[in-house]
Amino acid sequence: MGRSNPFKCALCGNETVGRRFGIKGSRYICLDCRKKLDKYIPYLEWSKKSSSELKKYLSEKELIASQKTCSFCGGRIDPDDAGNMVLKDKSVICAGCVESMRLAKPVFVTVERGPGYEYKEAADDPVPELTLEDVPWVQKEAAEERERRVARYGSHKAVFIVDDVTKYQKAEDSHQIYGRVVLGRIDKGDTLRVHRREGEYRRVVTWIDPQEFNKKAKYLSEGYDGNLMVQGDVSFIYPGDVLTVERL
Repeated sequence: MGRSNPFKCALCGNETVGRRFGIKGSRYICLDCRKKLDKYIPYLEWSKKSSSELKKYLSEKELIASQKTCSFCGGRIDPDDAGNMVLKDKSVICAGCVESMRLAKPVFVTVERGPGYEYKEAADDPVPELTLEDVPWVQKEAAEERERRVARYGSHKAVFIVDDVTKYQKAEDSHQIYGRVVLGRIDKGDTLRVHRREGEYRRVVTWIDPQEFNKKAKYLSEGYDGNLMVQGDVSFIYPGDVLTVERL
């Protein structure tokens, strides 16, 4: 950064003089393109992506921003909602329509743990490969799967399956419970419940940390992996546990 020699921006293609910002592949982008990216994702995330990945990302965000209503349900598109999505045929659907299909088309996440407690994540989302014509059929599949899961787990605001429990290093007496929401949605302030032979244990969700690909989400909904932060002892929570959130 900070060089004054002319360079060609890897995103807009303009020849420019001034500050340059590195991205994956030892390439550089201009200040104007950085400002566009900064509206959606932080520097530490977009700087690790290639020019082709960033072009696709910006193109989709700009298409969503230009769309006022959902191509499927006709509802208003909230441009700030990270759940909006561009389908294969360039239709734009709202976060609600995306979530209505998640039980049939969940995000597949692979996670590698580093030397500490940090995670390296990669996500494979099948929804962008759908067309608008596919949506009602996938919604039907998701509704049928929801019925099966309600029969299995019971009727709750949310059901969460635990994969791992670790101490959160940046806050005293805080822990992160990593796993996946298999039914419903979990919000900050929700109470997680787990049953043991001696009774029921509870912990309040103090913070929700979704995966990198879904970083701006303010909640964790079905079909997504993420971390639920809680305060206090969690020695009674184990991988494989089913945690529930009850409706108020």
